Amino acid sequence: MLDGVRTEGREALVSAQPAPAGVSVNVPDKASLKWPEGQARLSLKTVRPFQISVVVTAAGQSFKRQLEIPANRIPSILPSPEIDHRRAIVERIATQTIPGLGAIHGCQGIPSLTARRVLGRTHADDAPAMEAVIRSIDQRQDCADFGLAMLLRLHVLGLATPEESAEIKRAALAFRYWSDEPGTDAMCFWSENHSLLFHGCELIAGLTWPDEIFSNTGWTGTKHVGIALERCRKWLDHVEPRGFDEFLSTSYMPITVTALLNLVDFAGDAEVSRRAAGLIDMIYRDVATHAFQGVTVGPQGRVYRDVLYPEKSGTQTLLAYATPEALSEAYVKETTARVGEWTVFLATSPTYRPPKELTELMRQPVSKRSRQADVEIVLHKTADYLLTSLAVPAPFKNDKGEPAGLQPGWGGYQQHIWQATLGPGCHVFVNHPGGSFDESKSRPGYWYGNGILPSLVQDKGELREVFSIPDGSKPYARRSTAEWLWPIGGCPVPYDLHPMPFTHAHWPADAFDEQEVQEHWAFGRKGSGYIALWCSAKLEPYNDVLTGRELRAWAHECAWVAICGSASQDGTFGGFRERCLKRELGFDAETLSI
Repeated sequence: MLDGVRTEGREALVSAQPAPAGVSVNVPDKASLKWPEGQARLSLKTVRPFQISVVVTAAGQSFKRQLEIPANRIPSILPSPEIDHRRAIVERIATQTIPGLGAIHGCQGIPSLTARRVLGRTHADDAPAMEAVIRSIDQRQDCADFGLAMLLRLHVLGLATPEESAEIKRAALAFRYWSDEPGTDAMCFWSENHSLLFHGCELIAGLTWPDEIFSNTGWTGTKHVGIALERCRKWLDHVEPRGFDEFLSTSYMPITVTALLNLVDFAGDAEVSRRAAGLIDMIYRDVATHAFQGVTVGPQGRVYRDVLYPEKSGTQTLLAYATPEALSEAYVKETTARVGEWTVFLATSPTYRPPKELTELMRQPVSKRSRQADVEIVLHKTADYLLTSLAVPAPFKNDKGEPAGLQPGWGGYQQHIWQATLGPGCHVFVNHPGGSFDESKSRPGYWYGNGILPSLVQDKGELREVFSIPDGSKPYARRSTAEWLWPIGGCPVPYDLHPMPFTHAHWPADAFDEQEVQEHWAFGRKGSGYIALWCSAKLEPYNDVLTGRELRAWAHECAWVAICGSASQDGTFGGFRERCLKRELGFDAETLSI
């Protein structure tokens, strides 16, 4: 019965078979609904939930299926100049409460605590949240640097109580600030955001307690300052000329901004502060340039499943803090959704202010190519649609004259390589999953990243990509362990066979004003924007957590073409559709050419 359940619009569940006895539907923060025995449809009109769990209980066993109705989650984007949008965001972060001490881990509650301190409020969660983050720092848990970065900010700004400041000092003096210091733990030091957080924390702690002995190293704070300042400069030297590895990441760009803000505000070195502020400005301009109808979207260096909901991303919150044109109703009204809570760093900065031209960048049509680290980003934005991608292969060489960046056929990681957007909640992309089901915890996952990278070429409003997934029939050259222990950029394929023999499209059928899916084509219209998606393999609808939003293509060698258009460029939607159907699109699986 569970496999046959799917959503029907925003207000009902339907089943391929009548419901047996003992079926319940659980909705977060609502009373459970009973699915009447023998009925094949259940109305959800009174609750209109986003997340649902359908539970069948039989013979003492319970079986559950998780479903989502995205149309019930994504609010409209509200340009609200009459709202104090920055205070609204701080208020929203301040109301994020923790449902009990057992649920608190690491730095989870500290952004909310900080927001409340900014607003002059207290909450019952404050003490357990502080205890949890101090414990994570003492135990050197992964992401302890996130929590320490915020605690040092609280202390330096005078937002911590005397008792809290004493604990912050104790924890900071005992912390391990880099992998070459004494200690063994599971902290991640190497990534782009983590490394700068560690260096910034060491710098601030050393400046704050210059004559104290840091017990883990036996060095004074002044010695730590010298080491940390040099490492911060090297990090800036590395990023400034080449850009970010975790470019436009909805998950990690907000964290990188927090690390940079700590340097802007507390580095104790005017040049380092100036350079850090310049990089935040660059991040903001990129995020705004990739915004369409108030929502920032784009290819990303590292992403998770929140790629499905860019309206609720951390980068969206950063943009909303800077301009009310990106302010979503979610930041004001919703009480359970997770937002970009680390934006509270911006609210506590005594010196940094976002660039003034962001609103104009959000509105401007643009067609350009730009570089971040070893990738080339292609962006084509009109008044009716946005299409953006990464060039694969990247057109760059390394110091040895060898190809750099992403390469077709390599194993991917968490890169989001292309996206078409026709409006809020209406986003189309294709990927090769790294897991076989939506709730997989693999990296790359079901909707984010690619198990195998395709070739990918975009020319303005048209994009072509070709996948060649190893099926065991063609032996690949064996590679050394050193070669495939890869950085974020991707890796040479360390295997001859990949277990996922399909690619799939995120096709938000319910978000279009009009849409149609044929054997090899899918067409959609949202407002005056059009999109056509062609695949060399037959498109098969598939329902997992998302129902009615997935089109699978079962093939090891496979081509996809995305074509964007508009009423102003192409006339009617029907005319656009007919012209696409007349195109002689074909795919040669031997030469991997379209």
